[in-house]
Amino acid sequence: MFDKLLRKKKQTTEPVRDHTPSCLYSHTPRSSKISFCSVSSAQSVGSTTSLYSRPCTSSVPSDSYQAQLRFCCRRSESALLAEKHPNKVALIIERFKSEKNLKPLDKKHFLLPPEATVAQLKHVIGIRVSAKNNSVFLLIQNEIPDATKTIRELARRHRSPDGFLYVKFSSEDSMG
Repeated sequence: MFDKLLRKKKQTTEPVRDHTPSCLYSHTPRSSKISFCSVSSAQSVGSTTSLYSRPCTSSVPSDSYQAQLRFCCRRSESALLAEKHPNKVALIIERFKSEKNLKPLDKKHFLLPPEATVAQLKHVIGIRVSAKNNSVFLLIQNEIPDATKTIRELARRHRSPDGFLYVKFSSEDSMG
């Protein structure tokens, strides 16, 4: 009888090990709230696995999405998006670091159908940033992609290990 009670007590006092990062539910990149990402990781001592938490947000302020969130949270977020939207490609679209003529987008996350072309994406970004006298250029891993390529082709070739396709946009004055 005492053993049963002792086993029950041990079962209730052990921490629940949830491997889903809490950052998926509480993190917004612009908020000042810090959320934590629980990741299961093998320690270098022996073969034991421990669970630890660390902040999802980076301590270095930056406009780059990759600098704002840790890899584990970005990977978990892209996995969640892929599960919810299996027929879409998750993109992070940001303004190029030296770009001054175009305003930044109001959001960074985009879900596009894999059949969409680079030209269609370029058109949508041009409308969203109000590029009237400027032509918009897209950069993926510092290369300008062909306008006829599909998002599926680009994702297959350039997708980051965290699961997102990172696209930067820039401009050049096209009206004298």
